Amino acid sequence: MAKLVEPPAKPQPLVSLIVTVDSFSPGLRETLHSLASQDYPNYELIVSAPHADAIPPDALPAKVKVALGGVTGRIPLLLAGMRGARRQSVVFAFAGPGGVVSSFWLRALVDPLSGEAVGASTGFRLYAPDPPAFWPLMQ
Repeated sequence: MAKLVEPPAKPQPLVSLIVTVDSFSPGLRETLHSLASQDYPNYELIVSAPHADAIPPDALPAKVKVALGGVTGRIPLLLAGMRGARRQSVVFAFAGPGGVVSSFWLRALVDPLSGEAVGASTGFRLYAPDPPAFWPLMQ
């Protein structure tokens, strides 16, 4: 199987990867374990939740920081995660509590940021029908 992204030739920026969890999410354990096993060299994984009870005890992989925000809602939890991040981080990446990613997901997300004209990168999934047609593409 060929990889989509080749290993970087230059040093990669420090990344804080923040996952928000405010209620029960099926598949959270698998999502967090896929995010914890990224092949990116310099990143920290932070799980941001309103309180400790929002995170099932068996869901957290080793070496994960937990930031407790005390409030619910995506924006307050993202801010709590950013406050809990290391100060040296240059890139902040955000992920939801559902969805398993490949081991090179973070590298593929951060790599385009090395371009001078690039200020943001996204990993949103986009599905295109085969064959492409106007109305299915409008969905």
